[in-house]
Amino acid sequence: MLICITLNLQGCQRGIRSVSATADLLTAGKECKLAFGEKANLVASGTIVEINVPNQLVHNVPLGEGNIRVAVNCALKGDCPLPIPVKGVLETVGDAIGSHVAWPEDLIVFDDKVKKRETYTKEKFAKTLFKSISPTMPKSCKVLYAYAQQVMSKGQTISTNLDEDLFGVKKIVYIFQEQFIAFAEMREIGQAIITAYISYLFRLVKNQQRDQVIGFMDPARTTHDPRDGNVRSEYITKCLKQTSIDSIFLIPYNPGGHWILTIIDEDKDNVYVMDPLGARHPHDAWKTVVNDGIKAFNAQIGRRPRKLPTWIMLSGAPKQNDGKSCGYCVMRYMKDI
Repeated sequence: MLICITLNLQGCQRGIRSVSATADLLTAGKECKLAFGEKANLVASGTIVEINVPNQLVHNVPLGEGNIRVAVNCALKGDCPLPIPVKGVLETVGDAIGSHVAWPEDLIVFDDKVKKRETYTKEKFAKTLFKSISPTMPKSCKVLYAYAQQVMSKGQTISTNLDEDLFGVKKIVYIFQEQFIAFAEMREIGQAIITAYISYLFRLVKNQQRDQVIGFMDPARTTHDPRDGNVRSEYITKCLKQTSIDSIFLIPYNPGGHWILTIIDEDKDNVYVMDPLGARHPHDAWKTVVNDGIKAFNAQIGRRPRKLPTWIMLSGAPKQNDGKSCGYCVMRYMKDI
């Protein structure tokens, strides 16, 4: 399913560089990755803006010794707190996208130079692993699985670029080696895999010229977080305004350890829920977020719908038969729709 992903190695720095070695790489305009807590925990991609100016103010806060001014280009973990937050303004990595922030120098990571390797064909990459993989796995997935197992090292990523017309902003999704291996082995998956699959489905929808009636929302922007209900409602309102009035929106949502699919039908003012564990009432906080987003959208376009959207639990969808396949079920639901 993920043959559409562009193989673009984003090597994670191995080991810990000395401060002097890192300083040699600190150049204004240089792209980098940003870590939190330790260098192995990459949370964002960014660009160096300024160096050696500790008295410089960043959002009216001194940059400080040992910190670098960086631009946050995209989030790998949007809900991760910033190492140097601006209270009430920029507190998480997701908040800082498109902004300048202070970042500790020792948590700025640069890609190692990729060593030249002997060129192999896709078949040679996969040959030694084909016998150990399920015979029902598509060959394209076998190739990527072999690539992840044999070539990638821990911390390296497979990336895919998302066009602005998918989620309203340009975005890069990074899938780590262990995440893709988990996907290929049908183990539990997270939002990166689901987002990459959405990008594949969106291309199909666009080729059918149906992108104005079928839309997708970014699971990274809707994942449950009790602190940002208003932000998520505003995001839903923004997405609804980008398509025609009779559109449907597909929203993979994770209230905590489990994926469900929420479907907003703008024309009928209904919200449908497909849950791999069966027809259950959704998380109350999520219902509030979606209802508020729809009400704000209706108010902005001058529409007078019923007081609250009608929530309908769809019970006929295929169910998961274990404790780890909910994400695969949600991808199947989106594909069938």
